Amino acid sequence: MWLLTLTAVGGALLAACVPVPPPPPVPAYQAQYCSGGTPRQAADYQAQHDGLRTVNTDFGAGDNGAPVDLGNGKTLWLFADTWSGYIRNGAMADPYRLVRNAFVVQTGGCLTPIMGGSHGARTDLIPAPAGQYYWPMGAYVDGSILSVFAQRFVPGPGLCGCIALDIEIARFALPDLRFIDVRPSPAAGLLPEFGNGVVTANGFHYIFGRNTPDGLHPDSQYVARVPVGTDPSTATWQYWNGGYAGNDPDNWTLAGTSVPCAPGSGGACPMQFEMPTTGAPLLNGPSAPLWVIPQADGTFLASAKLRDVYPDPINTWSAPTPYGPWTQRKVVASTPAPSGGFTYNGRVFQLPGGALTASYNTNAPDNDHSTDVYKVLFRTPAP
Repeated sequence: MWLLTLTAVGGALLAACVPVPPPPPVPAYQAQYCSGGTPRQAADYQAQHDGLRTVNTDFGAGDNGAPVDLGNGKTLWLFADTWSGYIRNGAMADPYRLVRNAFVVQTGGCLTPIMGGSHGARTDLIPAPAGQYYWPMGAYVDGSILSVFAQRFVPGPGLCGCIALDIEIARFALPDLRFIDVRPSPAAGLLPEFGNGVVTANGFHYIFGRNTPDGLHPDSQYVARVPVGTDPSTATWQYWNGGYAGNDPDNWTLAGTSVPCAPGSGGACPMQFEMPTTGAPLLNGPSAPLWVIPQADGTFLASAKLRDVYPDPINTWSAPTPYGPWTQRKVVASTPAPSGGFTYNGRVFQLPGGALTASYNTNAPDNDHSTDVYKVLFRTPAP
């Protein structure tokens, strides 16, 4: 007994004499991360975005990562929830904080994060009322203005820990991306969540939306449009009416027009998709957000996972117009989930001078202490 006690006391005294190693030094803050040349394909994008997470630019880990061509060789990457700080040994190092929206600007081989606040005390780039926050979705450039469709949330139950309120439009001045204001969207309160993605063609910005499945309405994808050169917060939106002989010979209707489609949809009818004949009851397209890009031959390419959160692969469809009909469905990239986690935001994009590239997000619990599960992954789509 005495021997055990003396041994324990001696061990404690020895431990007290061993100096505690100091914490590793904080890496110097740098405004941007640069490596290599302009990315052109999936491996390049992955290396560049992973590299950003290895230095202290106040950007540690984030999701969404939707690309927007700003012109003049610049690309804007839209991020939603972002851990602001730096990563040490695979985890966010104290102190760090959660920013609900952020930009990363790509210029050649350099990535520059943009957030509110200042170094070490970052805040949301798109400010929200107290107790609320915005997640950016899709965006487009018109002249000297960048319009970002942002969904407004309050904390709540469910997988995301949130309750969606509406979608609004945040405006930024170019070229410095100075925040201007947030304005209501004319489509706010309509059944589809308009603003998941935007493609510009034929003098219009086409704005895509989807139903949030509620047990009453099927999964459907919709599209609205506003003329180029107009403010989307004040412009008269038109909605694709599915070919119904409404008040517009071009098959577009104004909000509130009576058409035999989803009630409360602003007069919109769902776009038509070639879908699997077996499996989940997907009637009018995928239930995940749709991403549409123009092709060199004048056609359009749409992409999405069939269902978000599930490890469904990314599918693509082709159409002669931005409103369909969407055919030639192809499975182009798998989206494996991390252990205990899930995947979402699958899309196929193409930036000037680059190849077609697929991307998606992975997420899992405790993603601030295991940051490698919380990121954007890039893949080369199957031919």
